[in-house]
Amino acid sequence: MLCAMCPRDPFAQAGASGQLEESCPFFPLSKILKATNDFDDALVVGTGGFGKVYKAIIDDGAVVAIKRLNAESNQGAEEFWTEVKLLSTLRHTHLVSLVGYCNEHQEMILVYEYMAHGTLASHLYKSSRDESGESVSPLKWAQRLNICLGAARGLDYLHTGTKQPIIHRDVKTTNILLDENWVAKVDQ
Repeated sequence: MLCAMCPRDPFAQAGASGQLEESCPFFPLSKILKATNDFDDALVVGTGGFGKVYKAIIDDGAVVAIKRLNAESNQGAEEFWTEVKLLSTLRHTHLVSLVGYCNEHQEMILVYEYMAHGTLASHLYKSSRDESGESVSPLKWAQRLNICLGAARGLDYLHTGTKQPIIHRDVKTTNILLDENWVAKVDQ
């Protein structure tokens, strides 16, 4: 969860919805449904406060993570648009990138880059398992150090590298994700 002084109108700083479209593409619900096989539970790779997260492949062959807002979530339309507007402006090697969004037929969905090695939490203990049920070995100390440094760089960017400092209010091992090269990225 991020905290920043954001306008109530998600397009106030962008000037128009077209500028948001340039920085954060809209995905039609039909494309999301096709990519997730109608939100098939077999594609769920995680669940959080926002809702379920699905691993999916979109038209161009890119693997993405699709976060679908749970109807019982406390997050409403205002928070959704604020998140889309804010996250669409953030780009850093150590932040999970927002690829796009969907707000159609009462569905609020965020599309992120997919993190192949999942959360840091799933790699800290031997008893962890990956999405296929395989046992995940714990990280070596050198890997842990690189992950810590990467997460710190991502948080430093949020605190000091943006026009308006952003405080990440939920830093924990489940919000530090690892890509296919074991690069740590902070989930915003």
